Amino acid sequence: MHISRSALYFISFNRRALHLGPPHPSNFGYAYAKRMVDVQLRAARKQHGLEYISVIPNNLYGENDNFDLENSHVIPALIRKIWEAKINDKPHFEVWGDGKVYREFSYAGDIAKAILFCLENYKKEDPINIGNTQEYFLKDIINIIKKELDYNGNIVYNKTKPKGQTRKPTSNEKFINLGWKQEDYTGIEDGIRKTCEWFKRKYPNIRGVS
Repeated sequence: MHISRSALYFISFNRRALHLGPPHPSNFGYAYAKRMVDVQLRAARKQHGLEYISVIPNNLYGENDNFDLENSHVIPALIRKIWEAKINDKPHFEVWGDGKVYREFSYAGDIAKAILFCLENYKKEDPINIGNTQEYFLKDIINIIKKELDYNGNIVYNKTKPKGQTRKPTSNEKFINLGWKQEDYTGIEDGIRKTCEWFKRKYPNIRGVS
């Protein structure tokens, strides 16, 4: 495959069957838009013979992320909340929902490598999940971040706010069968450590903060 004839689009809808059933009401607009990317790619392949492929990551985190509290992903939002609680000597910080949800997280550097891997090894039109499908309890993620940022305050769960779906499991079996190995993914503690170290060095001159 010549990269000049290829295009990669990211579909962040976390279900094994992309078009099966309606999406969750909490993100239906976003989810339907991502589904239509898949439809567009299939049409372009059929009409123009372009070798477009759809790769599906899941929740990403890592250095150079967007840390805006209104529109960032889960982990960068938590990192900023906890860090600012620490530097402002706040005894607690707030998390929406009850914390009793499970999510899959992929370190951004791994996804960059996975995209290049797909360029060389994947030719089909069907979308392919490339994210780390290990599920993590949100409360455990929060505790890892608190440890890395050396914050000893409390978590206040605002149960009047939505928590989203309890689980969003995916399968990367097709991706693993291409030759990608589970151990090629960065472990969650190592990835969060790298991200927190970068965040502390760069704060407040960070996207979404400054």
